[in-house]
Amino acid sequence: MALVYCGADAQTYPVRPLRAISVSGPGGAGDAMQRLVLDRLGQALGQNAVLDYRPGANGILATDLASKAPADGYTLFISNVGAIAVNAALYKRLPYDPQRDFIPLTMATTSPLFLIGNPNVSANSLKELIALAKAKPDSLTIGYPGSGGMLAGYMFLQMAGINILQVPYKTVPGTMTDLISGQIQLYFAATSNAVPQVKAGRVKAFAVTTEARAAILPDVPTMSEAGLPGFSSDFWFGFFAPTGTPPPIAARLTREIVAILHNPDIRERITSQGDIIIASTPDAFAQKIKADIARYRQVVKDARIPLQD
Repeated sequence: MALVYCGADAQTYPVRPLRAISVSGPGGAGDAMQRLVLDRLGQALGQNAVLDYRPGANGILATDLASKAPADGYTLFISNVGAIAVNAALYKRLPYDPQRDFIPLTMATTSPLFLIGNPNVSANSLKELIALAKAKPDSLTIGYPGSGGMLAGYMFLQMAGINILQVPYKTVPGTMTDLISGQIQLYFAATSNAVPQVKAGRVKAFAVTTEARAAILPDVPTMSEAGLPGFSSDFWFGFFAPTGTPPPIAARLTREIVAILHNPDIRERITSQGDIIIASTPDAFAQKIKADIARYRQVVKDARIPLQD
């Protein structure tokens, strides 16, 4: 006789479509990866896996919604480092607990952020950009469609000792559109969003946020190389389930998603955009989240960043 967990039979699961709530909007960072994975996941499970875009409010809306979803195996949550780790460091209070309310299934990908700018910005290097910002305080603007880029921006302003007007956005495409048109001048963008625009000449790249250069744009220096030693930040995406999801079903979801990420065709399509596939175990992902929250809280404290309401 099959064991029944919280209304979901692990031996017959799934019997209806799955819903995947995402912090990203269409065309945003991680969108291509999550659409590829969900398409293959639906095929593997014999049910549709429907992507539910819920961008905005630095991922808080999507994360709160996912945290309150039924823990029956039919809701997934796809988040980036911002909504899970950065928000825990930046906000006084959140309507969810990123460690209590979710089961980490797998950290799917990681990538650097690129500090990119409108081509009309007169600076052509990070040092020149910092000098420009110091010579003309508040003359530049930087867009933030999420808290991952926001924290990188705070780190940049604090370490460089500069003032730049910060502009919040709801979506990545909206931020990129305004950057290209010159409505804003700067943006810390995920690799999949930055690289096509850099290669097309629509924006310029000043630096990359990781400790090593990105293979997809090897001529772009790291922030440390370009004049801010010790600057380091990565941008990951991962899959979660609400806490209380039956363990056998959570384990199956992890197995299926990890197998999809290791598929050669999927791997090629994801890595061609500059993302690095991780496909971690749940335990490794949980440890990464714990370490990131602690690290970003220390960054916020050291930089004296005011906590958000």
